[in-house]
Amino acid sequence: MRHIGLPLQEDPMNINNTNFHRFPDVAPEHLSSFALVGGYVDSQVLAGRSLDGVLQELDSSSPGQKLWHDTEILRHFSVAVATRLNS
Repeated sequence: MRHIGLPLQEDPMNINNTNFHRFPDVAPEHLSSFALVGGYVDSQVLAGRSLDGVLQELDSSSPGQKLWHDTEILRHFSVAVATRLNS
């Protein structure tokens, strides 16, 4: 709900606010999948799992499909991955 007089706060991790042109190598229909994977990673890290453990799980769950757990792309959809790559 938006309050009168207050600017609308946009969540940068919200797929609806994503500028598709920021990801020229990713098909637009795949962006929602990255958002889901990023959300999964963050929920698992918040639940106490290590980021490395979650990323390893993703690697083993879809061998040969590294695109879905490319940390350079996931950094835009996962706070945990972005924090790791920015530190």
